[in-house]
Amino acid sequence: MADPFSVTTETLRLIVAIRDRQSQVRQNKKKCQQLIDHVRLLEAILRQLEGSPTLDTTTPVAGAFSRLQLALKDADTLIARAGSMGKVSSFINAMDTKQEFVNVSSALSMSIQGLMLAQSSSGQNDIMEIRRSISKLAQDVVATEYPLELDSRQERLYVNMRQILDQMHNGTTAFSDGRTAMYRLLEDAVGKEDLQAEQQQTFEYIAAELKMASTKKGVMEDFYLRQIQAAIDEGMPRESQYSSRKAYLCPITLQVMKTPVMIIETGVTYEKTSIENWFARGFRTCPVTGKNLASTQLVVNRGLQDAIEGWMRQAEGASSQVPNNGSIRAS
Repeated sequence: MADPFSVTTETLRLIVAIRDRQSQVRQNKKKCQQLIDHVRLLEAILRQLEGSPTLDTTTPVAGAFSRLQLALKDADTLIARAGSMGKVSSFINAMDTKQEFVNVSSALSMSIQGLMLAQSSSGQNDIMEIRRSISKLAQDVVATEYPLELDSRQERLYVNMRQILDQMHNGTTAFSDGRTAMYRLLEDAVGKEDLQAEQQQTFEYIAAELKMASTKKGVMEDFYLRQIQAAIDEGMPRESQYSSRKAYLCPITLQVMKTPVMIIETGVTYEKTSIENWFARGFRTCPVTGKNLASTQLVVNRGLQDAIEGWMRQAEGASSQVPNNGSIRAS
């Protein structure tokens, strides 16, 4: 037999946590607010149920509230993730984020309908009033129209971005041309300063999405995400990224890198063989940040590789020599 006080208290705790997230939302504000508003109305209904003689105490109640709690946890996770995105991540994932809110709302609506099971046969007037409130809220939640939260110019650019990615995928646009066009498009969509400032945050976001792509989004989305990441990496101004020669040195060996690769989750670059040896020894952390890694996936840092090769060519042209051990004096 379910404890009516316990199940409503735990559910209300989850709702309060969602309400408290409102002050932390920076992006996707309209979508997050719409979902939070629904949760607020749900809270009012549960306050009516809490301690009410109409609350049933039979086994089905536990199942109904368990499903509701699961839906609320999914809503909380979505609000936290969507609300903390950067401008770049919000733009490149606008359509998928909108669909996630639709999916979470659908599951929440179904779980709200399950609260009908929490009504006993006593207190008929109270039952009818609460059931009407439950039914209306469930209908309102599933019928919610979530916006993309892009202005008309950004919507046009978003469509153009997807077209470029499609053309790259089917071979009608060369990868180099597509990535160049995409970088310029992203600069136009979110602004050059934000695009550069959010590079690492965007790479961390893409890493998380790539992890999901293999099971939820499929091969096509995996391709899109990798090309967007490459476009940002290749398009970033070299003089701002690599103005110091220290960037040419592997953090592990302190030698000039020949094949610089980046840990996607942290954005830190290492010599390929060095970081692969680190992982081969059983470590699942980033040596510089110490962060535990969900994935040891690496991507070639083409921008840094180009900068190093350019520096080497310039040094050779000036008849300068790099010491035999491959080290350089950091400036």
